[in-house]
Amino acid sequence: MLRPLHILPLQLGSALRLAAAFAAAAGILFSTASAAAGAVSASRLRVSVPQAFSPELSGPEGTAFAARKKKGEEPEGARLDLAFGSAVAVQESLGGGKFRLLAATNGGPTCEGPALRAGNRTEPTRIYLLPDYSPAFVELALDLGAGTLTATGTRRALKNGEDYVGIPPKTAGSLTLDYRETPVSLTLQTVRPMRAPLSPLGISVSGNGSVWVADGTLPSLLRLSAKGLGEMQRVVPGKGLPRFLALGALQLGFQGLAALPDGRLATVLYPDARPEYAVILVSRPSDWTSEAYVYPRPSGVRRFRLRGLAASPKGVLFAVEEGEGKGGRRFSRLTRFTFRGADDMTMSPAAAGSFPDTTLSHLLAEGLRPIRPAVLADLGKLGISNPVTSLAVLEPRTILAATDSGYGVRCTAGATASPASLELSEKRKLLRNGKVLPESEQVVRLHPSGLRTEAWVLRSSKPF
Repeated sequence: MLRPLHILPLQLGSALRLAAAFAAAAGILFSTASAAAGAVSASRLRVSVPQAFSPELSGPEGTAFAARKKKGEEPEGARLDLAFGSAVAVQESLGGGKFRLLAATNGGPTCEGPALRAGNRTEPTRIYLLPDYSPAFVELALDLGAGTLTATGTRRALKNGEDYVGIPPKTAGSLTLDYRETPVSLTLQTVRPMRAPLSPLGISVSGNGSVWVADGTLPSLLRLSAKGLGEMQRVVPGKGLPRFLALGALQLGFQGLAALPDGRLATVLYPDARPEYAVILVSRPSDWTSEAYVYPRPSGVRRFRLRGLAASPKGVLFAVEEGEGKGGRRFSRLTRFTFRGADDMTMSPAAAGSFPDTTLSHLLAEGLRPIRPAVLADLGKLGISNPVTSLAVLEPRTILAATDSGYGVRCTAGATASPASLELSEKRKLLRNGKVLPESEQVVRLHPSGLRTEAWVLRSSKPF
C-alpha cells in the first residue's frame, strides 16, 4: 500500500535544495532525451465517412452554416465533420495490414463563449452548438496497403438505457465540481445536462472486448460492455493517493488512456490550466490503487499539453507533446517514455497540500525524479499541421495518429468578433466594452473552418 503524503511547508532548507536542484537539473531533468529509434516518416490516409454518420445542425443556424460552405466542401449541407480523433484504439488485427479500430468523438461541437457577468465578477462560458449531442463511438476499417480508413458504423454508449450527453454537470454524486465554464446554447441561455455526462478523451479495448473510456468531463474511467456499450462501471482511480492529488482532475477530467501489459491503466491529468508538468496516473483495476509520475514541460516552452497516450505490447508509452514555445511558435512532437528511473509523485510533499501550488521546482527540490521522454519526431516537419489528439500502436514500426477537426466549425459573435472577446450581461445581452451591442449583432454565427479529421500512419525504420 502507498504511504500517505506528508504535507509540509517549503522551508529555507528546501529553498536551498531548490536552487541546487535547478543547477543540477539544467540540461538533464528539464531537457528531453534524444531518441534511439530510426527515421520516422508519415503518410496520410484517405478517410471516408458516410454523410449519415456526421452530426447535423438544424434550424436557421444550420441553413446559414450550409450557405457559407464553399462549393463541393465536405461534408455537404448543414452537416459537421465527424470529429472522431479524440480517441482511437485497436479492436482487432486482421492480418495483412488490416485492422478493426474503435474511435470516439468528444462531448460535441463547442466554442469558447463570452464572459458572463454575475454580480461584481465574470465567469467564462462555453457555447454548446448541439446541447443534446451524444458522443459517438465509431467503428473503423483500416487498410494499410490501400492507405484507407473507412467509418463502417457508429454507436452510442448507454447508461440505464439512455444515451450520454456531452455537457458537464455542476454536481456528480457527492462531488461538487467547480467548473470554470458555464455551458450555454447558441442563444446564450444556460443549459444543463438532462442525462448522464460523458466526453471521451481516451479509450482502450480489453481482451474480452469491453471498452475503457477516460472521461473529460468527470474525473473518472468508465467500463462499457462489448456488445451494447452499456455502462458497467464508473470509477475514480486514486486509492491510496493524497487528497490533493486524487481530486486534482476535477477541473479538467482525464485525458488519454493506455492499457499496459500488466493490466494497469495510464491516463493524464494536469495540476492547473497552464501546467509546468503533466501527471501520468497509473491505476490497477483490481483495487484502483494508483501511482503518479511527473512528465515535465519541455524546456523553452510556455504552454503544453500531452495528448494521444498509447502503449506498446512491451509497456513502452507514446504521447504527443503539443504547445507553444516562448517565441509563439507552435509545436507538436511524438515522444516515447517509460517509468524506469522516475519516482512516484505521491511520495513527495506537496506545497501547502495544494495541487496547483505544487510547482515543478518544488518537486525537484524535494528530490523527485520525473519521467525523461525521448523525442521521436517533429510532427509538423512530417507535414502534419493539425493537432494530433490520439495515437494507436499498430505494429512495432507503425503507429496511427489521428487529428482533431473541431467538427469543422468555428464561431463569431456580434459583427465578426470572437465570442470570447465579448461579455454577456445577466440578461443575456452581448456587451462590448460594457455597452450593449445593437440587436442585429446579438447573435452567434457558425462558419465552416474547412478542417476535417485526418489520419496518418507513422512508420519508423526501426521498432519504435
